[in-house]
Amino acid sequence: MRVDKPAGILSRPAQRPAWLKKSPDLELDSRGAAVGDSFFLSIMEGMERLARGQVMGVRTDFEPMLLYPLLCEKGFEYWPEHGGDGDWNIQVRRRPQA
Repeated sequence: MRVDKPAGILSRPAQRPAWLKKSPDLELDSRGAAVGDSFFLSIMEGMERLARGQVMGVRTDFEPMLLYPLLCEKGFEYWPEHGGDGDWNIQVRRRPQA
């Protein structure tokens, strides 16, 4: 069975972007948080705190597919990685020239 991506979700680049950081400027651990308004609100608040070129690390229990189109619309880029312990690590950067 083939599953298509929801409209508006961009594919991630084939190579790791140079802007990825070992220690992001801001970190948000939302593992254990229920998906919903509070999850997205905390990420939106973190995004507002980022200056151009800064990176926020987000850890979740799931891949937040619905977040990706929103990030792109708001002038951010992202890189998701599936962690060894089953969680997701997503690095989000405000585009330097958005």
